[in-house]
Amino acid sequence: MVAPAVIILGPSALPQAQAIAAATGATLHGPAGIAGANPYADFRGEVRSLFVAGRPIVGLCASGILIRCVANL
Repeated sequence: MVAPAVIILGPSALPQAQAIAAATGATLHGPAGIAGANPYADFRGEVRSLFVAGRPIVGLCASGILIRCVANL
């Protein structure tokens, strides 16, 4: 089974993201500067890369943002 990825847009979601990651064995992805997260510079690019790799994605953001990122894939 492929480990899920929890992705956040900012530090306010970090406590919940850490709890989800700990409970599910997921990796945490966040903007550069978020301690303990795999840093990304481009949210859209990160979501697309995870999706193409077949990783389950838990996004702590509006679902429409995630859908628009992967819609043409």
